[in-house]
Amino acid sequence: MGNEMQTTQPARQMTLAEARDKILTDVDKSIREKTKSGLVLPKNYVPFNALQAAMLTIQQTLDKDKKPALSVCTQESVKQSLLEMLQQGLNPSKKQGYFIVFGNRLVFLTSYFGEIAKAKYADPNIDEIYGEVVYDKDEFEYAIKHGYKEIRLHVQKPENIDLTKIKGAYATILYKDGHEVSEYMTKAQIENSWSKGQTRGKSDAHILSPEEMSKKTVLRRLCKSVYNTSDDTEIMPDEAAQIDQEIDQQQNQQTIDITPPDMLQLSAENTSDVRADEDGVIQEPEKDPTQPAEFPS
Repeated sequence: MGNEMQTTQPARQMTLAEARDKILTDVDKSIREKTKSGLVLPKNYVPFNALQAAMLTIQQTLDKDKKPALSVCTQESVKQSLLEMLQQGLNPSKKQGYFIVFGNRLVFLTSYFGEIAKAKYADPNIDEIYGEVVYDKDEFEYAIKHGYKEIRLHVQKPENIDLTKIKGAYATILYKDGHEVSEYMTKAQIENSWSKGQTRGKSDAHILSPEEMSKKTVLRRLCKSVYNTSDDTEIMPDEAAQIDQEIDQQQNQQTIDITPPDMLQLSAENTSDVRADEDGVIQEPEKDPTQPAEFPS
C-alpha cells in the first residue's frame, strides 16, 4: 500500500575476518603502488610475506581490556601501522617491531633489532653492529678521527664486572672493509637519556639489567646516526623519517625500543597495550574512555 512506511535495514557490521581481508588487500595494493612510484625496499625483502606475518601478530594482539586489536582500532590506523612497517623493510616475525594498541589506534614500533636492521638497510656496507659496557676498572680509550670515535683499547677482566660501577657504554659498527665507527656515552649521558623516559630510568629493566639497557641506549643513538644521514631515495622513505621524528618528540607516549621478550619475559597479555620509554621499558597507559567497543570504520 502507498501509505505504508518503509523501514531501512541498519548497515551490517563488518566481521573481524572481513576487516582483516580488506586491510590486507588495501595495504598490499598501496605498497605495490608506492613501489611503482619509486619506493625502494631492502633486497630480498618480500612485502607480502611480512604483511602476512604482521597480520598474524595483529590478530593475537589485545588491548589491556583483553579485546582484539582489530575490534577496537580503526581500520585506517591498522593500515597505516602496516604501511610504516613495510616502508621500513621490517618484519615482526624477526622481532624487528611490535604492534601496540593506543586507545583506538594501532601503532607499529621499531624494536632494538629493528634499529639494527634499518641501519644495515640504509648502509649495505655494514657487516655487524654490537655494543659493550665499560666498567670502572677497565682499561679503555678511544680516539676521534674525522669527527667519529674509534675504540683504541678496551681490556676487561671478569672481576671488573660490577653493575654498580658502570662507567659508560659504547656501540660499534663494523664495516665490510674492516673499518669501524663507534659511539660512546658516559654513565651520566646514559642516565640523562633515561631521565627523558616515563620511568626516569627506575624501571625493573633499568635496575636489574643496567648493562643491557646502557648498551641499547648507545646502540640506538649510533644506528640513528646512520639511517638519518643516509640517502632517503635508496631505502628510507620520507614517511620513515617523520615517524622517527615523532618518536623523539613524544617519548612518553611512543616506544623507541621495546625490550626483547627474552629479557623481560613479557607475555602477549601485557605487551599488547603499553607505552615505553626511549629504551623500551614498557608502561601501561591510562584507559581511553572514548575507546569504541566495536570495530570502527
